[in-house]
Amino acid sequence: MEDTSKPAPMSGQVRPKSETAAAPSEANSTSGGLVHMVKEKVTDVAAGASELVVKAKDTAHELASSVGDAAAQVKHKARELTTEAAHNAEDLGRDATALIRRYPVATLLVAFGVGFVAAQAIRRA
Repeated sequence: MEDTSKPAPMSGQVRPKSETAAAPSEANSTSGGLVHMVKEKVTDVAAGASELVVKAKDTAHELASSVGDAAAQVKHKARELTTEAAHNAEDLGRDATALIRRYPVATLLVAFGVGFVAAQAIRRA
């Protein structure tokens, strides 16, 4: 029997083109598959990041809307309280004026007494 297989090349011998061409094509197919996998992963990561950006944008919009609504409510309540305080001050002024007109002598004596006590407290301090 005759050995029909090709003998292993010895160092220094040149391999035929058919033997050397197989190795780079295997490397190219492996690296091509790796590049394809990396591209897919990058695309997946980019899609995920895009979704996160959209969700963050929506959440920020909702929060801004909520803050705007809360600010409007605070503004409305502040106006109500200011108006109420102004009415109360007007009522107090009217009541004081009516009291002074009804009891002028008593009002003068009370004002004198309060002034005297205040002066004594300041002088001793």
